[in-house]
Amino acid sequence: MRLPRAVKQQAAYPAQDALFVNSRRTGGNLITKWYVNDPFGANTRTAVDISVADYDLPPDISQPSGSTLDTGDCRLTNAVQSQDVTGGTGTFLYTNLHEANLWGGDTVDRAVCRLYQFNTSNNAVILDRIFGGPSLYYTFPTVAADFANNAYWVFSRGGPAEFLGVRAVETDAGIFVNSSTSIQPGSTNTTGTRWGSYFGASVDHNDGFTNARVWITGAYALAGSWDTTIASISNYTRGTLSVDPNTDFNVTGDLGGTFTPNTQNYFATNTGQTGLTYNVLETLPWLTTSRTSNNQLYSLIQTTTATVNTAQPVGFYSGTITFTDCALNGVTHVRNVSLTVRPLNNLCTRALPLNPGTITASNLHADGSDLTTCGGLDTKDIWYAFIAPCSGTLQVDTLDTPGDTDSTLAAFNACGSAQIACNDNFNSLRSRIRIPVTGGNTYYFRVAGANGVEGTWNLYVGYTSDLNRDGLTDFFDYLDFVADFSANDPRADFNADGVIDFFDYLDFVAEFSSAC
Repeated sequence: MRLPRAVKQQAAYPAQDALFVNSRRTGGNLITKWYVNDPFGANTRTAVDISVADYDLPPDISQPSGSTLDTGDCRLTNAVQSQDVTGGTGTFLYTNLHEANLWGGDTVDRAVCRLYQFNTSNNAVILDRIFGGPSLYYTFPTVAADFANNAYWVFSRGGPAEFLGVRAVETDAGIFVNSSTSIQPGSTNTTGTRWGSYFGASVDHNDGFTNARVWITGAYALAGSWDTTIASISNYTRGTLSVDPNTDFNVTGDLGGTFTPNTQNYFATNTGQTGLTYNVLETLPWLTTSRTSNNQLYSLIQTTTATVNTAQPVGFYSGTITFTDCALNGVTHVRNVSLTVRPLNNLCTRALPLNPGTITASNLHADGSDLTTCGGLDTKDIWYAFIAPCSGTLQVDTLDTPGDTDSTLAAFNACGSAQIACNDNFNSLRSRIRIPVTGGNTYYFRVAGANGVEGTWNLYVGYTSDLNRDGLTDFFDYLDFVADFSANDPRADFNADGVIDFFDYLDFVAEFSSAC
């Protein structure tokens, strides 16, 4: 019995309207081609026998459990005819069957695939060989071919020590270019019949047949039964994700202000020839990305834009953006990102209003390039603006600050003007300045850490007559001065000449009388 297979013809050929091919079901040494012309008219059929190596009925598959699986007979499983458009070497017929073979050193026959390639023009045999190995059963080969003389064979493999799974191998002009690749391994023994009915292969027509992807189906042993797998193989180079730039994304800006840079573009490219899928992951509340999951990438460049969310308090934040190639075992490309939110009053032009009394001042995460004449490397500064409610002598200090955080203080009439007062280490590491002020004028005060220090200070501002430092000049300040003066307390040395005397009293009364 011959049981011919219809040959899939991937282009129109003038030699025939249809083509069939068959082997001998129970074994033999011939493959027969049937040419059919004018099937709805004269319907002429021409048979051509092609001599090949002997092939014999395959043995049943032996599984790890000791049970066997029927392999059927030597009939051809499928056939395809295709042109070598790329190389121009001709038109070829590809087909296949399985048969028996006794390997050297093996004790019993094993099933092996026999793979054929014929030149359609002269029926010359290009490929006639078995594909298999000792101790294993190779069965139900199915072939697809492209227009570059490449063939792709999918088949079943299993044996006493291997559950039945799906594998594939490629030939180029009849030469094997690699060993077989596992597409879907089996996981158990299986039973039943018609094992080979679910194997198929076809090139992807969108690829134009050259360097094409091939879609395959196959059966594999699963949970005491079987299942089918669908996959694609190709002689394209595998799609591989590349992400540029490979640099950190470091962002800085003032609270509520402009961040620089506010965005970063990452460019994803595919360095292979097949498409790929990748994911973009970030879990940072201050960052968003224009792409997230299941991004399909072929030959074009895709851009992912990372954008900073400015609604964050002062501080330093860091994290990563991860690009994951969903193939290649999840290879990742990690990009570090950081955000520094500086104080709002990091610049003189954004100085915060200052009123008499004590506030908490912090230069944490501040920066700058200016220096004062009284402190070393005090670039990390913050700024305050004070509108004098009346004329008098104003004092600004960090004297009530606990700990040893070194501060510097400087006063200015305007942003960018020359300093009018500056102090570092008035009392230990604490600072104090005094300046005459005119009611209605604005004065700018710069607070910084000496030698690049970042810290927090208790910043006091008030007129010198505010003896109890509550931000007000009132009768309680007068009483406190009288008490200090009577007790010869150093705080009563109002004119700071080192002597507590009547001149201190007169100076205090004058300041007290003019203060507001």
